[in-house]
Amino acid sequence: MEESYREFEALADTVWKLNSSIDDLYEEEKAKLTAYFPNDPELQAMRWSHEGYILDQVIPKALNYSLIVFLYIELETRLMKLCNYLCENRKLPVKPNELKGQGVIRYLKYIESFFNISIDEVAEIEDVRSLGHLRNCIVHTNGFVNHSSNSKAINHIVNQGRYLTRDRKDLRSGERALIKLEETEDGERLKFDFHYPFMLCGYLQRFIISLVRIIVND
Repeated sequence: MEESYREFEALADTVWKLNSSIDDLYEEEKAKLTAYFPNDPELQAMRWSHEGYILDQVIPKALNYSLIVFLYIELETRLMKLCNYLCENRKLPVKPNELKGQGVIRYLKYIESFFNISIDEVAEIEDVRSLGHLRNCIVHTNGFVNHSSNSKAINHIVNQGRYLTRDRKDLRSGERALIKLEETEDGERLKFDFHYPFMLCGYLQRFIISLVRIIVND
């Protein structure tokens, strides 16, 4: 449990640092305009139309999509290690990888099966399920909701703010929402504020701690 706590603490700091570095890149590229094209506003504008798009759109999307997928993988890894430990320590008759299903869902079913635990009672479970839907949309359709097989669930998660259930409503709706559906020529696409993966680290941390405590007290 301590290892998971430290890891998600470190990941939260990593999310913050990586996104903050975009501001440094912004200033660096701005300085290049006058260095490369002194007294030539037209060329400066042409270069910035390219660099500005990368800094405002491409880097944040690529970075935050990647971070969200990685956080899901980290959660899956933590659950895998927990289930393997429980299997060996409690001498359970079935190994985790022998159950049907994939990833996070399989490991949660494993714990439910052998420890008479209702996963619905674990802190932050709704946010973990929302993460699974969002992760699948990123991985399978590059964030395009209309192409997702779970478009209804994703629309509900985003529109109802069902992704950070502990935090203030103003972070989950309106202009300050941390997840929005961005209109594109190919349909609505997920757009994340970096505070979502940052805050998600704390949610996943609490989820693992809550789950372990329930098992220990079982």
